[in-house]
Amino acid sequence: MASGFAKLAPGSRLVADVVSLADQADALVPGRAAPMLLKGRALCRLGRFAEARAALSAAHDRDDRALDDPAALLAWARALESTGEGSLARDAYRTLLPRAETLSLADRGVAYLGAGMLAMSRGPEGLGEAIAILRQARHESQDLL
Repeated sequence: MASGFAKLAPGSRLVADVVSLADQADALVPGRAAPMLLKGRALCRLGRFAEARAALSAAHDRDDRALDDPAALLAWARALESTGEGSLARDAYRTLLPRAETLSLADRGVAYLGAGMLAMSRGPEGLGEAIAILRQARHESQDLL
C-alpha cells in the first residue's frame, strides 16, 4: 500500500503500476477500503474515470470515511464529473475546496479549476459562483495554472 501511494505522487510516471499493486493489496486484505481507494485514485490519474468511480464507490461502501481525505475527494469529484454526474460532483467539490490547501499546488489548481468549470456549466445562475471559485483558484495555485 505504501509503495502504491508513493507512486501516486505528482509527476510520478509509475501510476499505471499502482492499479496492479492495489489489486494485490485487495487480495491480501479483502474487504478493506484502502486498496480500492488506491486503485480509484490511480485510475482517475490515468483518465479511466468510469473505473475510478466504481473503485472509489466500492471504497466508500467498505468505509464511510474513505473519501474524507482531500486527495481521495478530488479523485471522487473528477470521476463523478467525467461520468456525467454533475450535481454529485458539485457537492464533492464544495466539500473539498475548504480543505484544498492540503493538496499539492498542482492538485489544488485542478480542484479549483474543475469546480469553477462545473459551476460555469450551470449557465448564468452559476456564473457568480464560478467567478469566485476561479479567483480563488488563481490565488491558491500560486499561478501554477
